[in-house]
Amino acid sequence: MWGAWKIMKFPFASFLMVLLAVLLVQQAAVSQVANEAVTANDAPTATDTIFPSIAVMDFSDPADLQDMEIGKGITEIITSMLVQDGRVVVIETDENPDDEENSTGHFDSAVAVKIGLMYGVDYVLTGTVTEFSRDGVTGSGYITSGEGSGERVVSNVEAYVRLDYMLIDTETGEAVLASSSSGEESGRGEMADPVAVEDMAVSIVFDSDEFRESAVGVATIEAVDNLMGEITGYFPLQCRIMAVSEEFIILDIGFASGIETGFEFDVYRVSEVLNSAGEVVWDNREIIGRLRVTELERTTAKAEILSGQGFAEDDICVISE
Repeated sequence: MWGAWKIMKFPFASFLMVLLAVLLVQQAAVSQVANEAVTANDAPTATDTIFPSIAVMDFSDPADLQDMEIGKGITEIITSMLVQDGRVVVIETDENPDDEENSTGHFDSAVAVKIGLMYGVDYVLTGTVTEFSRDGVTGSGYITSGEGSGERVVSNVEAYVRLDYMLIDTETGEAVLASSSSGEESGRGEMADPVAVEDMAVSIVFDSDEFRESAVGVATIEAVDNLMGEITGYFPLQCRIMAVSEEFIILDIGFASGIETGFEFDVYRVSEVLNSAGEVVWDNREIIGRLRVTELERTTAKAEILSGQGFAEDDICVISE
């Protein structure tokens, strides 16, 4: 009775509570519809940055190790290294929009152009893990000292990884880089029954210490490092000015990106060129000076001014050759 009396006594307050509940339900429904309506064309793009942007597609698995996600694991390593390097913007995409047409792992340049239009990326990196093997040759060995000395079963382990890849310019569809990289590792240790890659691939955890320290893990990292050398060599290292003082400049790059004290950067002032419709059709770069790195932290650097003046936050710095 008290609850009924209270609602009758305060009908306006009760009405407000009901109205609020209805509005919340409607807002939730609108949000759900909006989320379901998001398409690839609504995805975040790289058009707001002057840094080169890249989409890394999952590498195809080796022909003899299909559906074991080896290519996906190696792609995650490459993506992580590109992000840490900092000279390109890595844009996450959905799966290949033409998966059915490219199920063999052969990536059509027309698909790269389509991805460029969908996500606003400048380049697409794609490839295949053409070799991912580890062979173990068991034999007898003799341990001369230490605990367990005597004749033991040992093995020689040899691992080999090869990656074939292309870097495609999404504006032209041209493969600006088409190459391969490889890594190999051999070792000797106690392993009475060497396990073939075919037996362990389903349980590989690519970011685990166990994998990184294994022979095939070392070979994989070497192959990826060689690939990264080619990819990053194509893009000059860039950064932005974070802060300006009379005596020095702070940059948004540090030793995590591989730079060292003494590195020099040319500084550019970027201005947008618009057409009659107000659309940006060109980023005009004007060199305004040069800096030299004097101190480093993980993600920032302090630099002295070698030449130029009028530096400002967000000016672009490109490493000097």
